[in-house]
Amino acid sequence: MERKITTRIIAFNLIITSIIFLDLTLPGKEQKAKEIDSIYTFTEVSGQGKTRTADQKNILELTTGERYRIGRFPDKEYIKNTKIIMIESALSNNINQIKVYDKEWKKINIGLFSNLLIFGTLLLSTLITLINIFKSNKILNIGLILSMMFNGIIAMIYHFIF
Repeated sequence: MERKITTRIIAFNLIITSIIFLDLTLPGKEQKAKEIDSIYTFTEVSGQGKTRTADQKNILELTTGERYRIGRFPDKEYIKNTKIIMIESALSNNINQIKVYDKEWKKINIGLFSNLLIFGTLLLSTLITLINIFKSNKILNIGLILSMMFNGIIAMIYHFIF
């Protein structure tokens, strides 16, 4: 692959991952305390004809009627009316963390990147991008293209769906 194209892909990957990592590391904005109604999962089928798509959604619902899509369930089950504080991320306003009151306030990661498979893949794509800055061969170029596709898709999912 031509070095000019490789440089553009590297720049794209670094910009996308920098925005995501900044959003995850900058301190978030805490909302006022609310109460949990339920945390549940359901599968939504979309599409028509033979090519239907199933989308599994994990939802955190509050007693105020607000619903938030979460990346993973908390390790512990919380009963209805448990006090909760939602923490919005700095750039995207996604809910990546919550504070739950269970004798004391406990911070729990529930965002998309609390799923270790997704976060590990993001780290791997970042590593491949960084290696491509200094070294380039056919296998690394294929990895760079795959990481570009993953970064683009995960950035859209993170910013528009979660």
